[in-house]
Amino acid sequence: MSDIHCVPIYLYHAQRLQFSRCTVVPGLTIRKFEGQVAEKIRSLSKKLPEPLKVHPTHLIYIDEETYFEKLKIRLEKGGKELPKNSSIDAFSLAKQAIMALILAGRVSFSMHGNFCLAKNGNKYEPKSYANTDFFGMPNITASALLKDTGNWPPINNSKVSRYGKMLDRYYRAGIWWVDRYAMALSHFWGALCTQFADQALLGVTSSLECLLSTTKTEITHTLAERSALILHKASGDRFDKYNQVKNIYKVRSNLVHGKAFVKKGTINWDTLCVSPKMMIVPISVLAQAFDTTINVLIEVIHNKKLMSLIQTKKHEAKITKDLNNYYTQALFNAF
Repeated sequence: MSDIHCVPIYLYHAQRLQFSRCTVVPGLTIRKFEGQVAEKIRSLSKKLPEPLKVHPTHLIYIDEETYFEKLKIRLEKGGKELPKNSSIDAFSLAKQAIMALILAGRVSFSMHGNFCLAKNGNKYEPKSYANTDFFGMPNITASALLKDTGNWPPINNSKVSRYGKMLDRYYRAGIWWVDRYAMALSHFWGALCTQFADQALLGVTSSLECLLSTTKTEITHTLAERSALILHKASGDRFDKYNQVKNIYKVRSNLVHGKAFVKKGTINWDTLCVSPKMMIVPISVLAQAFDTTINVLIEVIHNKKLMSLIQTKKHEAKITKDLNNYYTQALFNAF
C-alpha cells in the first residue's frame, strides 16, 4: 500500500488548461479536482474549520512510490544517489508544478493544506492532513501577472512537462541544488505570494538581479541592457525594453529610498504611494516587472550555455566573472 499526497489548488484561468491530467515529472501530476480522490478530500475537508476548507479546481497529486522510483533513476544517471529515508515535501513539489504552469503560460493560484491518502489499488483511504501555511496570489499580484493574458493561447501538457523537467533539480525531494537560478526562483515566489505590492516589486526585481547582475555599479543600466539583449533581437524592441526596465528601476529606487509619496492629485492604481494609510505601486509597472522577469527566467533556462555557467560548481566570484564575460561578448556579437 503506497501513499499519495494531494495539495488542492485553485487555478485561474483554469479554462486555459488543455488537459485533465498533466505529468510534471513522473509521480508528480496536476489533475482536475474530480473522481474518487476529490470525493475523499471533499469529505475530509467538511470536518475542517471554515478557514481551512478548500474550494479547488485542481489537485497537485504526488504518488510517493512512483516519484521516488523515477527520481532515483534520474539521480543515478547524473552520478548522484537519493539519500536514505528521503520524504515527500508536498509543498516544494507543488511549487515546482505551479512554476512550470506559470512559465508555460501564466496562471494565478491559491492552495492550503496537504492531504495524505493510502493507496491500495484503485482505492484511497485517509491517512493524515497537514495544516500548512496558505500559499496564494493576492489580487494585486494576480492582476499584474495576468495583465493582458485574456487572449493568450491555451496551456498544453507537453509544455508544462517540459518546464517541470527543466526545474526539477531545484525542487526535487531529498537532495538540494542552489545557484543563481535557484535564488531567482525563490525571490520570484515571494513576489507572487506577498500581499504588499512594494514587496512584490522588490522581490521580482531581485529575481532579475540574480540572473543578470554581475557588478556592483551601474546596476540599473546593466539590467536594462541585458534584459533587452536577452529578450529581443530587433534594435527598436531592445530600445523599448531598455527604457521600460530603467523605468521599473526608477520606481524601485523611489520605494527603497523613501521617495514614494504623493504631494497632490488623485490617487489611483497607477499611482506610486507608500504611507501608513495605504501602499500602491503602479499596476502597469508591476505588470511590466513580472512580464520581464518571467521572460528572462524562460530565456535563461532555455539557454544551455548560460545555464552551464550558472550551474557549474565553482567559486561564486568565478561564476560571476564568467557570466560577465558571457553578457559582454553577447553584447558585441562575439559568438
